[in-house]
Amino acid sequence: MPYRPMYRRSPRVQGITLVEVMVALIVLAVVVIGAAAFFAAGRGTIEESAQRRTAAQVGQQQLEIARAGGYEALADAEGTATVDGVEYSWTLTVTGALADPGDAESGYKQMCMVVDWPRSRGSPVTIETAMAP
Repeated sequence: MPYRPMYRRSPRVQGITLVEVMVALIVLAVVVIGAAAFFAAGRGTIEESAQRRTAAQVGQQQLEIARAGGYEALADAEGTATVDGVEYSWTLTVTGALADPGDAESGYKQMCMVVDWPRSRGSPVTIETAMAP
């Protein structure tokens, strides 16, 4: 005797099976998890960018303070500054140079400011400039 199912699906009856619902839920979960990871990474990048911008501002401010002391007072220095709960450490390195090697009076000082902070994910902020007498 041939097999005959007890329940036949009528061609007019439409619907979805439990397997189709489960597959759709899994696909939706993968998309939602991917979107959440994307936004979390974006937020971290925005925070890093804001901290890098603040580090550049701290470096510029310290360079202006060093310049305000005058050419003769320029010297190596280091310190820290706390902005919005983040501690930025800065180091100023001053080296002398001659614009014209034959003229001892043509000297200028090169300044290199490096600003770093604990949660930086990349290289520290470096600012280089010079000051003439």
